[in-house]
Amino acid sequence: MKSHTLVGHVRGPSRDDANAELPPKFWRAGSSIQQIPIRGFNGKLAFSPNFANDHALFAASHYALYFSGDEGRTFRKVFELPWQAPLVDECCSPAATPPPPAPPAGSPRYVACGRTGRCDESDRWAAPSEKHEVRCCSDSRIDGWKKKDGCSVWSESDDDEMGGKCHHNKNLAQASTICEDAGARLCTRAELQGNCARGSGCGHDRDLICPDGPTQQCRDDAGPPWDDDLETYGPNVRYHDNTPAEPILPADGACPGALAGACAAKGVKAAYLDGPIDCGGQGWFCRIMPQPGWGDCSYGDCNFANCATPDADELDTDGHCHGSDDDSTYGWWVRDHHFRGYTGTLNCCCGWGAPMYGVVNRCDYRKPVSGDEVATCRDANEEHDVDFNPTCDAHPLKPDPVTNGGMCWTVRSFAAK
Repeated sequence: MKSHTLVGHVRGPSRDDANAELPPKFWRAGSSIQQIPIRGFNGKLAFSPNFANDHALFAASHYALYFSGDEGRTFRKVFELPWQAPLVDECCSPAATPPPPAPPAGSPRYVACGRTGRCDESDRWAAPSEKHEVRCCSDSRIDGWKKKDGCSVWSESDDDEMGGKCHHNKNLAQASTICEDAGARLCTRAELQGNCARGSGCGHDRDLICPDGPTQQCRDDAGPPWDDDLETYGPNVRYHDNTPAEPILPADGACPGALAGACAAKGVKAAYLDGPIDCGGQGWFCRIMPQPGWGDCSYGDCNFANCATPDADELDTDGHCHGSDDDSTYGWWVRDHHFRGYTGTLNCCCGWGAPMYGVVNRCDYRKPVSGDEVATCRDANEEHDVDFNPTCDAHPLKPDPVTNGGMCWTVRSFAAK
């Protein structure tokens, strides 16, 4: 039985103290990395019984393991925590498929075939300005749209909601608008590669299609790469589908206006946690508040006080506040803080800046990440010069918008414990 040594990289949530001594070539989105020796034999990997104790870096919902052999092949496995037993995984088949190429700088869009295996071109990275055909998906039923066995979405290419015609040669922005106007959304990469939009018309089974996105995930964002969600979770599964997160609808049962479009296209939970939100370009801010039995700032980054709290300007103990003046950043921040384990009740509202005066004493900021930046950005929560510290004493106290008619929404039991 042949035996050989492989070198693996355990990747989990980012921590500055863990990253400080690592060479840049090992950095990746949301990663703290430790090299470890692993002995491979007969096409399998075996981990010693002490592996979990020796190499667990930080608490997290999952880690990804990367390793390579003498022949230059690279392999990847995502596994969940806690480790209940030594892990064994298939790894070393000579027919192992090489990893997909990295996106070229400024091109975070991954275009996929309308029906797997039917296109003359392979699925690949492409610039958002590149033009492709359009298919739309909806998480709720639309009359005349098709739902495939094993899929959770309805799809179409030329129904009345799409103007009764086929849509060819559209860039990302144009394709997104077409689907939004139809009360739907662009299909995700996982849905396209899972054949959930096949046979929906216009001959697009043989065309590359614009999928949902694009990513704003930077190197230090926690959690698995968004572009690997199909591998990590499987077809038609979102990262938060099997989590306890509970979106709270208003008393009338309708999604808040900022999420109405996303709710119609994706369903309530996906809208609350993925967006996109429509705050009219005014931005947003969220507060992760303590929730009995779920979260009490144990993540160690409480950073603000509500202005209704006595002596608020002397405190930062009410939870974690984060926001942006760009609506498009919302879902990327939620995903990052979910995987960082910022547990509690998530209260979010439209309005960054002046609407927050008299509500909170300070709040962290997340910058938007353009296609030109996404290949090189490190941390969208830090790589900016925005310092929002209005203080409470400088402004009249305002009623909290969450309970006083603001454009707000709430998620209980937020984030991975």
